[in-house]
Amino acid sequence: MHRSLAVALPLALLLACRKDGPTSTDTQLEADADTDADSDSDSDADADTDSDADADLGARTTLYLSWDTSGTPVTNLSSYAEGCPSGSTFVGGTGYAVACLTDTPAGQVSMSWVPDGSTATDLDDRSDACPSGTTFVGGNSYNVTCLDSAPSTAVYNSWTTSGATAIDLEDRAEACPSGYDFVGGSSYAVTCYKRALEHLVALTWLPDGSVAIDLEEPSEACPAGTTFVGGNSYAVNCLGSGPGTALSLAWLPDGSPATDLDDPQDACPAGFDFVGGNSYSVVCYATEARAVVSLSWTTSGESARALDDRQDACPSGFTFVGGNGYDVVCLED
Repeated sequence: MHRSLAVALPLALLLACRKDGPTSTDTQLEADADTDADSDSDSDADADTDSDADADLGARTTLYLSWDTSGTPVTNLSSYAEGCPSGSTFVGGTGYAVACLTDTPAGQVSMSWVPDGSTATDLDDRSDACPSGTTFVGGNSYNVTCLDSAPSTAVYNSWTTSGATAIDLEDRAEACPSGYDFVGGSSYAVTCYKRALEHLVALTWLPDGSVAIDLEEPSEACPAGTTFVGGNSYAVNCLGSGPGTALSLAWLPDGSPATDLDDPQDACPAGFDFVGGNSYSVVCYATEARAVVSLSWTTSGESARALDDRQDACPSGFTFVGGNGYDVVCLED
């Protein structure tokens, strides 16, 4: 299937009392109102139960922030930990960004432009870029970052399931999977968001080494239980319901390339399946929610890869499982 990728320039460089007594009709209306109130209470209770269940199944999320809510670069702060929002812990960083691990299960979404095409960082109040229910916590490079206190899912599609370029659509919401809201975009991709516990797997190649976007049916690239919902650049996006974790590893704990293994499954931690790859990384997938932290430097400012024992780069409760680029990758136990 031919697939046209976005080639246009970004849209934005790079949000009354009664005197008489009650009648029988009044009494019936009050009874109906009481019934409705009870029903609403039941619905609220169900919603709370669902939210609590999602929180129990969800994973903590890692925010990578290069500037705080005032726009100050984190490198200019007196302490890197000041770059992390309330409810998160400074665990190191990658590049010019601090890594902040939320204390409880949460979600996040980022965008460089909002639905009307204006630049998110140019807004008088950058919190206006954030979807309802999320909080502006800073940003990374040209993207505004929004934190959700409950598990949620963001999908970034630069092309749709039909192969159409997402930002060229008259109604860009059509680039989003069913049930997702169009909340803006990041670079050439449309950003789609849903407050629900789901997960995304992005693949550029399959276990047999074939290229995902070259398949006649790109849905065949998706792991069992996930659905093809479009793609971003050269990657096919596969969406799964419920908890799940996709882990990308370019090198193993011993430093050797993951793609050089006779059996790439050996690159994956216990409980994870090898499902293909993304660029030069092997992708390992599990239908359970596990937090992932990627670090190029530690809380003390040391290079994570230069440590004698790279496990020392990982936060408490995390295990060093390999790396990607210059980053050490840590997986929640």
